[in-house]
Amino acid sequence: NLRSFRDNELSQSENGQKITQLYYKHSKEVKEMMKKDVYLRLLGIRLILRSVYAFNPKQVKKDVVPLDKNYSKLAIRFLEQAQKNGSEELVDDFNELKVLVGSLKGLTAQEVLDEIKSMSDISE
Repeated sequence: NLRSFRDNELSQSENGQKITQLYYKHSKEVKEMMKKDVYLRLLGIRLILRSVYAFNPKQVKKDVVPLDKNYSKLAIRFLEQAQKNGSEELVDDFNELKVLVGSLKGLTAQEVLDEIKSMSDISE
């Protein structure tokens, strides 16, 4: 499940921790927006299903590209749709996430994990 991914992978790097922090910081706001915005809700469901598939805790699908061309666009659309009605702070934070999505586009699931870890190494 995604909790295992958060606890075993994202928590191991500074950037992974930042992603997790932003998720918890804005989850309530995004949840409320998703209740009202069917399009945002559908985008979110598709992204969650893709993440669950690619980052299966029993075995990361090393050859799966979680943010291929289509899913990268989908992730950007989700972030932009949320920004339309989000707080100023959400808008700023999601701009940062859009850059991250762009940097991970086309990488396999294992490469995404490695890149998140290496980004943290560089920033230290």
